[in-house]
Amino acid sequence: MKILVIGNGFLACPIIEKLDSEGHEVNVYSRQVKSNIKVQQIEGNILESEKLQGVFRNNYQVVINTAWITTQNQYPTHESNKDYSRCAINLASRAAQSGVEHFIGFGSCAEYGKQSSPCIAGEALLNPENLYAEQKVETFQQTRQLLSLTKTRFSWLRVFQPYGLRQDPERLVPYLINGLKNHLNIEIKDNKSCLDWVTTRDIASAVSWVLNNSLPSELDIATSTGHTNLDVLNCLQVLLGKAKQITLLDKSLAEDTHFLVAGKKSPIFTSGWRPEDTLETGLEWVVSNA
Repeated sequence: MKILVIGNGFLACPIIEKLDSEGHEVNVYSRQVKSNIKVQQIEGNILESEKLQGVFRNNYQVVINTAWITTQNQYPTHESNKDYSRCAINLASRAAQSGVEHFIGFGSCAEYGKQSSPCIAGEALLNPENLYAEQKVETFQQTRQLLSLTKTRFSWLRVFQPYGLRQDPERLVPYLINGLKNHLNIEIKDNKSCLDWVTTRDIASAVSWVLNNSLPSELDIATSTGHTNLDVLNCLQVLLGKAKQITLLDKSLAEDTHFLVAGKKSPIFTSGWRPEDTLETGLEWVVSNA
């Protein structure tokens, strides 16, 4: 397939590598060209739509949009969420007009907000609690409605708690690895929330699965297994041989805790896809490449 990936960041890179390894013709459209990406790259900003118009003359069969603000401590409330939402919807429209067969957008488990039971895509109510999540929901709903009137297939992949190589050092896993390696005091602000941790290489595997199988438009990209931040820390302590590392726990209030885990009956699991990584093997992969 001829595939255009928008973005070359943390989630996009493993997807690009996976699809390229499978023999697809992959092009990347992003703000900066990266030397570690071996496929054809086109420099441009999704927020500046003029150049994109020419890119779509390349007759892509699939467009995968990963572009969105993800800067730690900024993304939940930053006004640029609205810009990325608008551009994502326009991108889907342009893809349909250009005859693209399949448009894939990336959502987030944040769209579900607080849940008391495992989430099942297409069944669980969406309950966004910040601007980031609200704009993801808005993008999903408008894009689904827009593409329902066209021949373009639409997939919306709600990624749960991603981790992997080359992640923002302010995110939890890199933060913990750095703290443990350098004997720093570690502060965990939330040791009660139960989250569904999924590696970027499993996310890339799921994208490949979606491309090659007939599935509903709403999909949870997760593992169906929940772990707390303290579980992640404990696992890393063992992997790094730092089991006696002293940590500072700032216990969160009950109303601030979350349960965000995908249900075992979520459509991507019932279709036959399974993640290859457990929390232990995923963290071992990250530690061995840190």
